[in-house]
Amino acid sequence: MGAALLIAQRQVVPKRGLSIATAFVAALCKSLSPGGIILGPMIGITAEGLLVELVLLVSSRWIGCAILAGMLAAIWTVFHKLLSGFVFYGTTAIELYMAVLQKSGEWLGHADAGWWAAAAFVGIIASIGAIGGIFGWHVGQDAARSLEAAS
Repeated sequence: MGAALLIAQRQVVPKRGLSIATAFVAALCKSLSPGGIILGPMIGITAEGLLVELVLLVSSRWIGCAILAGMLAAIWTVFHKLLSGFVFYGTTAIELYMAVLQKSGEWLGHADAGWWAAAAFVGIIASIGAIGGIFGWHVGQDAARSLEAAS
């Protein structure tokens, strides 16, 4: 939903840098959570905004860029977890994930089945992100048309 909001925002106000600025403000707002500064989610929000910004630099009004931005932002959530596990726990975290994939393959009856399941999971997440990108693009286009008609 965050990427959809950023994409919709860029349809209404197509200014470069707006997506990353908005994400940075959202990350700062996250620091006001009752638990205090939550660094992981703050980094995740900022990185998501950066990915959306980088894609929308190509063309903020083209639906293909909105789809790609939504996909990358959604996929980032999966890889952010892997990356933060590596940063905090080192290669042990990666070895753990690899062991889970291998064991999943054994349970599913084929050595590569765990990898296929992980790829399918990432594909589903990417599809959800693409849908969010399309949704954000349509909402933003509708809002831009409404604002244009009102003025």
